[in-house]
Amino acid sequence: MFIEGFEGGPAPQQRTGETVSGIAAPAVSAIIVVESNGARHEADFSSGNAFFFAMPRTDLEHGIYLDHMDAIGASGRLLQTIPMDDAS
Repeated sequence: MFIEGFEGGPAPQQRTGETVSGIAAPAVSAIIVVESNGARHEADFSSGNAFFFAMPRTDLEHGIYLDHMDAIGASGRLLQTIPMDDAS
Protein backbone atom coordinates (compact mmCIF):
# COMPACT_ATOMS: atom_id res chain seq x y z
CA MET A 1 0.00 0.00 0.00
CA PHE A 2 1.42 3.39 -0.94
CA ILE A 3 0.52 7.03 -1.40
CA GLU A 4 2.12 9.33 -3.94
CA GLY A 5 2.02 13.03 -3.21
CA PHE A 6 3.13 15.94 -5.35
CA GLU A 7 3.09 19.71 -5.68
CA GLY A 8 2.95 21.67 -8.92
CA GLY A 9 2.07 20.06 -12.19
CA PRO A 10 -0.29 18.72 -13.30
CA ALA A 11 2.22 17.10 -15.68
CA PRO A 12 4.98 15.15 -13.89
CA GLN A 13 7.65 17.22 -15.65
CA GLN A 14 6.20 20.38 -14.03
CA ARG A 15 6.18 19.16 -10.43
CA THR A 16 8.02 21.07 -7.71
CA GLY A 17 7.74 18.32 -5.09
CA GLU A 18 7.05 14.59 -5.23
CA THR A 19 7.02 11.94 -2.51
CA VAL A 20 5.98 8.34 -2.10
CA SER A 21 5.30 6.63 1.22
CA GLY A 22 3.57 3.50 2.42
CA ILE A 23 3.74 0.17 4.17
CA ALA A 24 5.24 -2.85 2.46
CA ALA A 25 4.23 -6.48 2.90
CA PRO A 26 6.27 -8.50 5.43
CA ALA A 27 8.17 -10.30 2.64
CA VAL A 28 9.51 -6.98 1.30
CA SER A 29 12.93 -5.95 2.59
CA ALA A 30 13.45 -2.83 0.46
CA ILE A 31 11.67 -0.44 -1.86
CA ILE A 32 13.73 0.92 -4.74
CA VAL A 33 12.35 4.05 -6.38
CA VAL A 34 13.32 4.46 -10.04
CA GLU A 35 13.26 7.88 -11.68
CA SER A 36 12.38 8.60 -15.31
CA ASN A 37 16.11 9.03 -16.06
CA GLY A 38 16.88 5.53 -14.72
CA ALA A 39 18.40 6.68 -11.41
CA ARG A 40 17.62 4.25 -8.58
CA HIS A 41 17.16 5.22 -4.91
CA GLU A 42 16.43 3.03 -1.92
CA ALA A 43 13.53 4.48 0.06
CA ASP A 44 13.99 5.04 3.79
CA PHE A 45 12.64 1.83 5.30
CA SER A 46 11.64 1.21 8.95
CA SER A 47 11.69 -2.03 10.92
CA GLY A 48 7.87 -1.99 10.65
CA ASN A 49 8.09 -1.95 6.82
CA ALA A 50 7.01 1.67 6.48
CA PHE A 51 8.85 3.54 3.73
CA PHE A 52 9.32 7.10 2.49
CA PHE A 53 11.07 8.74 -0.45
CA ALA A 54 11.20 12.38 -1.58
CA MET A 55 12.41 13.26 -5.06
CA PRO A 56 15.59 15.34 -5.08
CA ARG A 57 14.69 18.94 -5.88
CA THR A 58 17.42 19.23 -8.53
CA ASP A 59 15.95 16.25 -10.39
CA LEU A 60 12.48 17.82 -10.33
CA GLU A 61 13.94 21.07 -11.67
CA HIS A 62 15.22 19.08 -14.67
CA GLY A 63 11.78 17.55 -15.42
CA ILE A 64 12.61 14.14 -13.94
CA TYR A 65 9.74 12.27 -12.25
CA LEU A 66 9.02 8.94 -10.53
CA ASP A 67 8.73 6.12 -13.06
CA HIS A 68 8.23 3.03 -10.89
CA MET A 69 9.04 1.29 -7.62
CA ASP A 70 10.62 -2.13 -7.22
CA ALA A 71 9.70 -4.22 -4.17
CA ILE A 72 12.72 -6.36 -3.20
CA GLY A 73 12.56 -9.51 -1.08
CA ALA A 74 14.96 -10.64 1.63
CA SER A 75 17.03 -12.64 -0.88
CA GLY A 76 17.46 -9.56 -3.07
CA ARG A 77 14.99 -10.93 -5.60
CA LEU A 78 12.57 -8.59 -7.35
CA LEU A 79 9.10 -9.35 -5.98
CA GLN A 80 7.06 -6.76 -7.88
CA THR A 81 7.42 -3.68 -10.06
CA ILE A 82 4.84 -0.98 -9.39
CA PRO A 83 4.45 1.45 -12.33
CA MET A 84 4.11 5.13 -11.48
CA ASP A 85 4.73 6.67 -14.90
CA ASP A 86 1.78 8.96 -15.46
CA ALA A 87 3.62 11.20 -17.92
CA SER A 88 1.55 10.24 -20.93
